[in-house]
Amino acid sequence: MKDGFFPLCYHDDEGDMMTGKHDANVSYAYYSNDEFDYLFDLSANEIKDWFAERKIDLNELDYDKGFSRGPNKETSFVLWSSGFKNDLLDLQAFSFERAAGVYPDRFQDNESVTDWLIEKFEEFDT
Repeated sequence: MKDGFFPLCYHDDEGDMMTGKHDANVSYAYYSNDEFDYLFDLSANEIKDWFAERKIDLNELDYDKGFSRGPNKETSFVLWSSGFKNDLLDLQAFSFERAAGVYPDRFQDNESVTDWLIEKFEEFDT
């Protein structure tokens, strides 16, 4: 992994770092803590538009390359594979975590932000 890039880690995979490639089209967008505070008061549609304006598209997700911090040193991002409609389970938030125990510096899934976003986007179904 290149210097300044970090692996992704999911809690539900017992802390294993993600490896390999995911061949679907994916997008991601960075956000800062201040930006998250701003998003907290927006509607689901406004949040979707905010992320869509900042998204970075990939034709494949190569877990072995990892992710860097954002262009403004943001330490959090949202990754999704099928947009903000269709399947919201394909959306996952990550936050940078420093090395702890056997775990290296990494982007760890942030379940509370993911759950909040999925709950917000359920407004699209109503």
